Amino acid sequence: MAVLDPSTLDVGDHFDWHGFFLGDRRAVLKTYESGLLLCDADLRPEAWIALPGDAEAVEAAVGLDEDLFAAQLWVDDEPMTTVWSLPTP
Repeated sequence: MAVLDPSTLDVGDHFDWHGFFLGDRRAVLKTYESGLLLCDADLRPEAWIALPGDAEAVEAAVGLDEDLFAAQLWVDDEPMTTVWSLPTP
């Protein structure tokens, strides 16, 4: 399960060309510097998705179902595919 961190929603980061909707309620946007940003359906930021402590970067992410997505992370200079379940709002 993903950990959400709404306490530091400084969204001054540059967005990658990558993002996806999770059903019709939420979206995830990939940023260059800060990882994955959870937004509402109108793309208003809600929380950062906290990556594992050993994750160095997010290579790509894709929505699988409502509140479920996959992300390829770089860990110890190796790619690792992960599946994430977000808490239902």
